[in-house]
Amino acid sequence: MGPLYPVLGAATPFALPVLLAALIAGALTYFDLDTVFDEPPPLRWGPWFRLAIPWWGFVLTNAVLAVALYFVLKEMAYFKDIDPWLNALYVGLGYPALVRLKFTTVSLNGKAIPIGVDAVYEGLKEFVHKRINRVIREWRMEQIGSLAQSEMAVLR
Repeated sequence: MGPLYPVLGAATPFALPVLLAALIAGALTYFDLDTVFDEPPPLRWGPWFRLAIPWWGFVLTNAVLAVALYFVLKEMAYFKDIDPWLNALYVGLGYPALVRLKFTTVSLNGKAIPIGVDAVYEGLKEFVHKRINRVIREWRMEQIGSLAQSEMAVLR
């Protein structure tokens, strides 16, 4: 047993690799969102929560699904013999690739329809992006309105 085990308790060997898998998958999801939305605008509390809930909900959902994948793979024969830390690394890095897995693409009425896990993931991602975009768009409209009001006051 390592030096941290007595301090953190008996659950340490079990919990830390699971947390590592969740942290890696969650961080990759966060970075993916961050590349699309850049820096969030300075919002009041209400709109901030409406922005934070889908953002962090999507990150946490992916982290939890990575943990579920960790437990599924842990029971498979190949992964039983691998170090739990290495399993966590595989799952954390491999989860984003698995959710973007596309078996084939079918063309229907000139529209490409992906068949696979990717279709569900992209649908959920689009749902989250719409919610975030709606909050940012409302904030921008408020900014335009207040700017227009201040310009009108200057022109009078």
